[in-house]
Amino acid sequence: MKTNIFEEHAMQSVEILKTYHSFDLYILLKEIREKRELLYMGYEIFLKAAKQDIEFEKNAEKELLVFNDWTRRMYVIENILIERQGYFPSNITDKVLQYMWDQMKHSKQNKMIVHKNNCNEPNHINTDCV
Repeated sequence: MKTNIFEEHAMQSVEILKTYHSFDLYILLKEIREKRELLYMGYEIFLKAAKQDIEFEKNAEKELLVFNDWTRRMYVIENILIERQGYFPSNITDKVLQYMWDQMKHSKQNKMIVHKNNCNEPNHINTDCV
């Protein structure tokens, strides 16, 4: 996992993004969705202003192009998550990310213990011991 994830990471190639930990992709997806929301609000403002001044229409078009670029990036990350886990989250909150982080930390604390087959133990049931 990366220590710092920024929206610029989303501009990496698909091959590089596929090397990212799923948790990092969740963070990126959350950031991109927030950025898209702001861009769309800006687009709507320019669109309303364009009714008063045609110059704002050009700004609205530029804003829409940037919005579409980020939408494509969002789809790339969602598709990577679908490939990995069969779904992507519809809503990513800080609470969800904290829960995931806690689960990852907890799973790393538990050590896997592999027991040898001991056929001499009482109450041991194993057909391989016969």
